[in-house]
Amino acid sequence: MDKDNLLLYASICFLIFKNDKSVGFVLLGLWLVMNIGMVISLLGTLSGYLLPLVLLIIGVALFWASKR
Repeated sequence: MDKDNLLLYASICFLIFKNDKSVGFVLLGLWLVMNIGMVISLLGTLSGYLLPLVLLIIGVALFWASKR
């Protein structure tokens, strides 16, 4: 277990098991701030996949909303 990801694991546990999600979101935000370099590099490598996926999700949501 990597000590850098312990905060991420704790935030996920709080988000899954607690009714009050605020602690989980605060821990997740702290982890994002502490590891912003890793997050930016990950998004940079996945950008070729993320944009089409987001556009597909938006298209499905708009189609679903128009049928409703």
